[in-house]
Amino acid sequence: MTYDLLEEIKAEYDLCINKPEKYQQKVDRISSLFSLSGKKRLKAEICPVYLFGKYRLTPFVIFGINPGYSQMNSPIEDQEARRSWKHYQDLYLNFFLYFSNNRFESPYYTSLWHFVSGLVNSDDRREHQKKANGNCSIPI
Repeated sequence: MTYDLLEEIKAEYDLCINKPEKYQQKVDRISSLFSLSGKKRLKAEICPVYLFGKYRLTPFVIFGINPGYSQMNSPIEDQEARRSWKHYQDLYLNFFLYFSNNRFESPYYTSLWHFVSGLVNSDDRREHQKKANGNCSIPI
């Protein structure tokens, strides 16, 4: 039997949606395992995000744990993610587009976008830099 990451992600999504108390306990145990405290603890009250972007098409993957929580953006993103499993998949498959369309600003994701676009197509990154003039919105 082969390991299917998408099945694992769906199981975690289902746990978060259908058994939030068990999901909370699991996330709290992971935070404790890594001795995370205060603002560094993983957020158990929001849906987990494992992958975003066109992960099946890219030759590389960037791994990050708990890159940040935005009191403005995260609750809106979480509400979108909870709509359905299909919507969750579509949201994170087109994550940068979602951020751009909703005019979310994130220095973390902007930096990540610049890094990835530099690896893939530096012309897109240069064009965005001309248009953005320091704005932190996510380009598409």
